[in-house]
Amino acid sequence: MRLGVVIASTREGRFGPTVAQWFAEEVERVGAFDLDVIDLAQIEVPAQPFASHDAAVDLRARVAAADAFVIVTPEYNHSFPGTLKNAIDLAREEWFAKPIAFVSYGGMAGGLRAVEQAWDAGVRRARDRTSEGRRPDVRADCGPNIRPPLADRAGYTYLIDQVFRPAFCVRAVADG
Repeated sequence: MRLGVVIASTREGRFGPTVAQWFAEEVERVGAFDLDVIDLAQIEVPAQPFASHDAAVDLRARVAAADAFVIVTPEYNHSFPGTLKNAIDLAREEWFAKPIAFVSYGGMAGGLRAVEQAWDAGVRRARDRTSEGRRPDVRADCGPNIRPPLADRAGYTYLIDQVFRPAFCVRAVADG
């Protein structure tokens, strides 16, 4: 089973890859999924949802190949990054019927408003949300060697289980 871990932030100096790495380490420790880290900063996500250039084709193929997703997103101005919306719209059908969860960070609510905005802006139409996700406490020192608290590790393990169960069922139905 393949888990797509989407890093939504594309800003210079972003913290998303650090949070995604924490989550990826936990996924590898649990061993439930093969990982595909989809870093939107490394993909030229087009602004037009029906674009057909190579980056769009590649993104659609990677989304289609995944059985479930975890979106790592910051909260920017009480919302989520625009490139995430473009990625959701670009690979619309490829997201269908696949479980999705969020790991969010930033702002006073730990990114909760970004998750709610993303859900309302299009994620809801295509798939079921498995949970509100995890919000690591990164308000303290955010240096390069910061590690998630043990409570976050336990929460990540729980989140992996919440994504794995429906993904397994969807895969079983698809495989007939």
